Amino acid sequence: MSGFEIVGVIVSAVPIVAKVIKHFGTQRNAPRQVERLSRILAELQDDRLQRFAKPEEQKIIHDMVNRCTDILERETGSQKGRVWKFFWSADAERLLKEHNDELEHELERILRRMHMFAVLYLQNPYGQRIGEKLKLKTLTILERDDTWRRIQYVGRGPGGVEIRITHRIPRGNIWFEDEDMEDRSVSFLEPHDITVQNAEGYKVYRAYSLYEFGTVEHRELFLVSVRERELLGRYCADKIWEKGELIAQQKVVRLWKKKASDMSQKTTLAFIGRDEKPYERPLVDFRRSPALRADRVELVDVVRGTNTTFEFRPPPKGQQGKAPKAKWKFGSSKSKGSAPPTPDAGAVESDAALFKAAFEASHPSTSTWNPQALPLSPTGFEPADFKAFAPARASTPSPCLPDLVPSSSRAPTLSTLSIPSADFSFFQDRTFRLASPTEKD
Repeated sequence: MSGFEIVGVIVSAVPIVAKVIKHFGTQRNAPRQVERLSRILAELQDDRLQRFAKPEEQKIIHDMVNRCTDILERETGSQKGRVWKFFWSADAERLLKEHNDELEHELERILRRMHMFAVLYLQNPYGQRIGEKLKLKTLTILERDDTWRRIQYVGRGPGGVEIRITHRIPRGNIWFEDEDMEDRSVSFLEPHDITVQNAEGYKVYRAYSLYEFGTVEHRELFLVSVRERELLGRYCADKIWEKGELIAQQKVVRLWKKKASDMSQKTTLAFIGRDEKPYERPLVDFRRSPALRADRVELVDVVRGTNTTFEFRPPPKGQQGKAPKAKWKFGSSKSKGSAPPTPDAGAVESDAALFKAAFEASHPSTSTWNPQALPLSPTGFEPADFKAFAPARASTPSPCLPDLVPSSSRAPTLSTLSIPSADFSFFQDRTFRLASPTEKD
């Protein structure tokens, strides 16, 4: 979707809203949500929003504005011949509020992105920029305990200058926006301590940070390294409900496995909610066999009995394949394996069916689990690329995954580290600087 389409739908909505307000005499007398929509449209006309909005955000804004104008036209058109300005239905106000909430949520995300990040460059003492963005190659986990983890990237800057970036990440704050399977960035949602150092000096920042990687594989390797967990699979959920309430929309859902020092294992399901807070639950909290209904998977909480529903997009028309029937029965001692059978040739399994199969295979109650047989195709990569994400056998570790120990040298290449231009302090010289957001890369 192009920026022209967004501009067009906003420009066409402005006179419709103005017409409704005019019928009520003044903006103050207009329905509350109509007046609120007018203010939102005024903010959306900022040209800078089009440059910072992601494609999925543009689509949501486009759809929400269209729905709002449909409501206004329906309400005004259904009362022709009457003095309708004294009649504004409660249903229209409720629907308009829901769409306005969605628009404001997307607007806040874009505005935060506009003011949060700048790009880190190297410059000489005369203020002249040296080379391009910093490229860092080697990731090391320096220290860790129950409250925080300290990681360090080491690389070479222009002229062979060694660059060290040390990032202190508090436990529970490894939060990142994750709503696109092809996203190559990790955006932390909490400010952290970041040290930028070379032979001549260093700076200490207390700020948000944005990591950008050259490939999706390197991004996933970064998350695997920082979280020190095994990635079992990732799936893009269209909508997620809990207790009938929408808690997430267009989010990537991950299945993680963590091995503790006592050799115990913990498998979790994680994603970021609409409130931009992490949601991570152990799989053991849910029943092993979720219900699959069309493109929805319903997980049932073992203790509370409440449902968490994941809705996925259906496969392309003509390529739908029936969900495979698992041959393994819970409690059976004669099982040959818990992996679902391969679907017929030419049929494409839905993401919902694949997520259900992976959930059951990863559940702690599954005693005969063969991780190599898991169908991980919904990640969006070709089968050959899955060696970077498939769980490794204990005897032959995957060469594509870094050793998750402090001496690791096989780490994802970091293309860019971005830090905002505010809230920082530094020591010694001014070898490093922050470019303003308006400067071109």
